[in-house]
Amino acid sequence: MSIIGYSMATIDEFVGQELGMSDWVVVDQARIDAFAQCTGDTQCIHLNEERAKRESPFGATIAHGYLTLSLLASSRSK
Repeated sequence: MSIIGYSMATIDEFVGQELGMSDWVVVDQARIDAFAQCTGDTQCIHLNEERAKRESPFGATIAHGYLTLSLLASSRSK
């Protein structure tokens, strides 16, 4: 995606503006499990639903930070 006039020199002009949108992406437990398998990050906060429900402040498993970041790079704007 290219935005006319957008560069590091003009970044302040774009604060608060929508630069593009992508379709919604579902980050379900199956996706989290697959990411854990690929990366070897098998911490219980990501995979153990019962323990995360009991011990996590979120009450459920959470997606890996790098999984979330990887979705930014793969997003397609409309």
